[in-house]
Parts: sequence; C-alpha cells; structure tokens
Amino acid sequence: METDRKLQILQESFRNSTTTEGFKGFVDFVEAQAEYDPCFYRWFFDKDLKEDFDTSLTDDQRHSFDDFIQSLKRGQDK
Repeated sequence: METDRKLQILQESFRNSTTTEGFKGFVDFVEAQAEYDPCFYRWFFDKDLKEDFDTSLTDDQRHSFDDFIQSLKRGQDK
C-alpha cells in the first residue's frame, strides 16, 4: 500500500474541503472519512472489498489502518 501517497491525497482533500469546520483537525477528518464514506477502505487498501465500510476488512487491514491513524496522531503531537 502506498501510505505516503494516500496521506498526501487525504491532506489535499482536507485542505480543499469546504466542510472541515466541524472537525477537530486532520485526524478527525480522516476518521470521519473512514466512518462515513462507504468506499473509503476500498480506496485506502486498493482492494475490491466485499462489503461497504470496514465490515470485510481482514485483521491485518484493521491493524494497518489503526497504525496509520496512530502515526497521524503522533505527528499531531509534534
């Protein structure tokens, strides 16, 4: 997975979004995208998942996304 490229796309989306006012920051924005966009995980993992949202993610995929979010949170703390 191209995590750096995904991060860049998410950052551009956050900067260009007109609806970021309700978010506490970039991490909150990413978590909301994952929660409310049914195709988010398909895009994030470049996989044709069986189910919308995260219902068909493998344990490895869940762990990978959680690690991604934690790395974003650590980056915010700097």
